[in-house]
Amino acid sequence: MEAGQGLAARLAVLEAAADWPGIVAIFEAEAGAAPDAGAVLAFVNAALALGDPQRIAAATLAAIRAELPRQRRVLAARRLAGAGHGAEALATLFADPDILRDDGVLTPMGPTLTVVARALDHPALKLATETAWRRFANLAEPEPRPSPFGFAAAPHLAAGGAPGASFAVFHAGGRMAAEAAEFARLDAQFRATLAQDRAPWVRVWEDVFVNDMGQIWRPDRRLLRTHRWPLLRRSRAAMATAPRLAEAVFAFNEAFNFFHWYAEWLPALAWLPEQRDPPIALLEPPRAPGFVQESLDLAFARPPPRVTVGDAVFVERLYMVPAGAPWLTRLGAYRPLLDRIAAAADADAARAPGPRRIYLSRRGSAARPMANEAEVEAALAARGYATVRLEEMPLLRQVALLRGAEAVVAPHGAGLAHLLTARPGLAVFELMPVTPAWHAPRFCMARLSRIVGHRHALWLEPAFGAEERWRVEIPPMLEALARFEAGARG
Repeated sequence: MEAGQGLAARLAVLEAAADWPGIVAIFEAEAGAAPDAGAVLAFVNAALALGDPQRIAAATLAAIRAELPRQRRVLAARRLAGAGHGAEALATLFADPDILRDDGVLTPMGPTLTVVARALDHPALKLATETAWRRFANLAEPEPRPSPFGFAAAPHLAAGGAPGASFAVFHAGGRMAAEAAEFARLDAQFRATLAQDRAPWVRVWEDVFVNDMGQIWRPDRRLLRTHRWPLLRRSRAAMATAPRLAEAVFAFNEAFNFFHWYAEWLPALAWLPEQRDPPIALLEPPRAPGFVQESLDLAFARPPPRVTVGDAVFVERLYMVPAGAPWLTRLGAYRPLLDRIAAAADADAARAPGPRRIYLSRRGSAARPMANEAEVEAALAARGYATVRLEEMPLLRQVALLRGAEAVVAPHGAGLAHLLTARPGLAVFELMPVTPAWHAPRFCMARLSRIVGHRHALWLEPAFGAEERWRVEIPPMLEALARFEAGARG
């Protein structure tokens, strides 16, 4: 075991240097040393980075043979699937029967199977994988009914997004060329999505249960909505004594993530009738962060009441709405809500103007730690960028800072959700840690810029290990930033 741990530590050093051939050479030379999960994941990442089919096959075999903890096995499978190797991901996933265990709380079976299914190019195997998840989770087909409510009429955005929107990708040398091409493909794909008119709707699910994980199910225990898990055991047990509500709105940010709430679920509430009596309650999980109420206070003259959901609550009429960037293609339908937030923020900015060029710091964050963020902050300060930490200020001030800015540099993070309410034309330079299988989820901020009309650029850097450690190569980044600023001014 000590040999395996030593191997993982040495490979971590090579990962930080993006020495993929070195990782492969050392791992293959010491494959008999019982490498731990970290070493196996490093080998998988190196094989994917090199794009060598033989190495990818060898890495898959290593992941299959290793006794990986369940979450690490899932991570290896998801990275293989994200790089388009669906069969290898499926083989990695099912190499350990522990992956099938339903412990009543968390099982990664669902999201992993759906990611793997998208990567499979064998029609029968793809269908079998999707079907396995549906049967495993006991999913039912939703049958929503029309509701008397709706969004304001609005035209949809033209192909390509809002006027003035643009997208660019920068990286050092040729080391991230394939990743840059993938982000360019995602941008083209989203522009095509925006060309398809989608009218947001409000529908009703009748006589359903909801729990604090955002699961929705019928009295027969068939799930209508779930993110990762079969119906939780504690929720099944709570059905008989569940409190009852006549009606409620589902706008659930179960991850407590600011981006998903502010840029997806909050605008999806623009249809709510504020003068209705009694008002329609908004369901939420326990311990919702303060930004939920702060944002509701900004968005509504009469904010909806909030009802905390526990193991189970029964709702006679549950109002459902679509949430996410593709639905914002009719941005005008959300304007009353967004404009109210903007007006409050502009009044705050008029009282206390903020810096015009800002850097949104994530220093100290446990997620995707940037090794040299202090140096990045200092280098940007020399170019006139003021470092701000959004989590240290009220939400209204956060919105005001972004609306008053002309340029923002930021590592990928939830704070960039403020792009939704920033003034169109903002120059956004996003520092992007790149990990296999995470290109599409990480592209979410650039999608917002397409919708609102910002000039958005990515600076790509490789991220390593399960913790996604990364660092920014400052001189080439600053050179790219200067080119981007010059283009934005032009």
